[in-house]
Amino acid sequence: MNKTVIPICKRERRVGKDSEVKCYIPRLEGRIQQNVRQFFPVIFPEVKLNGKYGFINENGNEVIPINYDGAGNFSNGCAWIKLNDKYGFIDKTEKEITPVKYDDAKDFQDNRAIVKINDKYGFINQIGKEVIPIIYDQVNPFNSMSSTIVILNGKYILIDRNGKTLSKEYDYADEGVSCNCIRVRLDNKWGFIDANGEEIIPLKYDYAEIFHNCRANVTLNGKKFHIDR
Repeated sequence: MNKTVIPICKRERRVGKDSEVKCYIPRLEGRIQQNVRQFFPVIFPEVKLNGKYGFINENGNEVIPINYDGAGNFSNGCAWIKLNDKYGFIDKTEKEITPVKYDDAKDFQDNRAIVKINDKYGFINQIGKEVIPIIYDQVNPFNSMSSTIVILNGKYILIDRNGKTLSKEYDYADEGVSCNCIRVRLDNKWGFIDANGEEIIPLKYDYAEIFHNCRANVTLNGKKFHIDR
């Protein structure tokens, strides 16, 4: 007999980006908790039963057994799963994309997923290839950008989606981009680079704020003023 999902039509309080939605699935022994992230399709939502995770489709049919200790959202055709405190990736047929070997893993964004081994981070693509080596102390998702800031040995570097270094090393760099600029600091001087790593505003300021409406407040030789992008 086909299983059905019957929403209770009640949204619980929002927590971060997620809303909890209560559902009934008869075969799964009553009420379960289902976290539906609104920016992902719900055709394969993650469900939890008795401490284990799996996936159902929009009709409530169990499509991936509820055998895992944790599971992420499907994105770019893949989802992370957790077994015995290790993480790996599967596709929608439960085919293994990577072995369950990582200490941590994040959902795919823009065909890249962050993975962690031995306190080091890198990226894999949707076929499980480690396209950016797992050598960094900290990484940030690409978020539809062609580059991202990573930290290696305490230094901030801009890399592209294939791991190519685009900038020199900085003492600090913002994670985000404002008005197509990334704020950076080197030897106590502040400036800005673009998404290609080019220094578009020289590192000469004693302090610089991030751009708002393409205008940034800066300090130079004790004087405060603003600069335009």
